[in-house]
Amino acid sequence: MITGAGGNEQVVEHSADGIKIFTIVMMLIGTAVVGIFYAILNDFILGSRLRNFWDAARVPQRNHIVVCGLGSIGVQTALQLVSYGYEVLIIERDLNNRFLDTVRSQNIPVIHGDASLPTTLKAANLDKAECLLALTSNDTANLEIALNAKGIAPRCRVIVRYDDPYYASMAHEVFDFEAVLSPPEIAAPAFASAALGGRILGNGIVSDSLWVAIATMITPNHPFCGKPVCEASTQADFVPLYIETASQTIHGWNLLKASLSAGDILYLTMPAAKLDQLWRVAPFQVAAN
Repeated sequence: MITGAGGNEQVVEHSADGIKIFTIVMMLIGTAVVGIFYAILNDFILGSRLRNFWDAARVPQRNHIVVCGLGSIGVQTALQLVSYGYEVLIIERDLNNRFLDTVRSQNIPVIHGDASLPTTLKAANLDKAECLLALTSNDTANLEIALNAKGIAPRCRVIVRYDDPYYASMAHEVFDFEAVLSPPEIAAPAFASAALGGRILGNGIVSDSLWVAIATMITPNHPFCGKPVCEASTQADFVPLYIETASQTIHGWNLLKASLSAGDILYLTMPAAKLDQLWRVAPFQVAAN
């Protein structure tokens, strides 16, 4: 009855009007159900294959950046690179990744596969890529991806995510990677400085060391309050940029001779590992307070 009258339409023709209306409604519902089921099946079988085929056809040929892993870090990195004008290719093994629609809306091609396999990396034209970033949430997988990438394309720059700061520096020393970065190590200075009245303006890698640019307000209890900038920078090993006071901005040669007063905002850059020295209070200061 869902798609017809069972081959005996005369039964319906001679039935009451209510039966005829019921049969018509059931036939319409049946037709809609079959159509919807066919559409879902067609999309499941052909839709994903067509998307994969289209993404494979759009793989950049040269000078692109390969991002392995479409997690929260991977998607933000890819979007940032695209905003800078670079061609980006993503390798992601999870067909149901929640960020796929986000990157596809930016016309970023995606290869579905295991980035640790040489065949997948070759499909991404790694030998002609400018850089590869291993950004999965698995440290071991990132190392495997990076090592295979160096084996396939030794001249390709490889950036590795490694969550453990200690092993990140060790991996950078042992392997020939351009950079091994630890997200907790990068984020920790921003949280610490915010808690202590500072503000991270940016960061970057200089001579294999993470440097941060920061703005910090000088308070009456700050260890640098009342000291010349030259003395404070030597003590904490930072590079002063400029000072904002209530009445002026001090920079250039006058900066080193200026004294820091309560309410001043000091802009500087320094290694992230020494950031704690900006707020470290000497024992005599603690006693005085």
